[in-house]
Amino acid sequence: MSRRVKKKTTKKKSPRNKQSEILPSEESSTSDGGLYDHLLPSQKAEAKAATPDSGGYNMIVVAVIALLLIMGLISGVFTGDLDLGNGNNGENEDANNGGIIDISDICLKEHNLDTQTRYSFWLNLVPLGESEFVVIPTDIGVQLSGDTLICMQGMHTHNTPNLVYIEYDERYVGSPPTLGDFFAIWDKPLSSTQLLGQTGTVLSWIDEEPLSGDPSSYIPRQDGMEVVRIQIIAV
Repeated sequence: MSRRVKKKTTKKKSPRNKQSEILPSEESSTSDGGLYDHLLPSQKAEAKAATPDSGGYNMIVVAVIALLLIMGLISGVFTGDLDLGNGNNGENEDANNGGIIDISDICLKEHNLDTQTRYSFWLNLVPLGESEFVVIPTDIGVQLSGDTLICMQGMHTHNTPNLVYIEYDERYVGSPPTLGDFFAIWDKPLSSTQLLGQTGTVLSWIDEEPLSGDPSSYIPRQDGMEVVRIQIIAV
């Protein structure tokens, strides 16, 4: 009986796909954004090493912009182009509309009847034990440098004795000026018991009509040059 011999067959190995060495894996394509897909692995490594890091580059750009902004702010402060809200030459301004709310903070460089409100009143002050009124000093509320006018506050005097001027422009948004405002600019106390540094009973008249209450709260009229007389007598 003859034995059948099984023929041994050998499988051929399929040739290695050389293209797999060239094409990048799916993972690397995703992480690189496909930027280096056309390169060999060895070339790809060199290309990555030579490419600047985008994160570091962005940080440099941000730092440069921040430096330019800081330099601009500093330049604005020193040149006066930047308003930091520190007042308007010492003027007290309302935060809501930018107007001046204190008459003493008005600073006028000149008289201009076209843009300014201007009126005046006579102020006669009689000290304790006197029958004649005193002469009020000139240039109260006026700053001069030699003969050059620097600033006039909202209530001030000039060369005419005992004539008080009230003057302001459209920046003033405060309450109507009072006698107390003028005495504050003059740095003298005024109340129902004080006048010119003396204490007693203070009596007041407006155009010879008695004025009751504290004279410091009186608001001079704009429609005429009234005469305000204030006298202090013993208690």
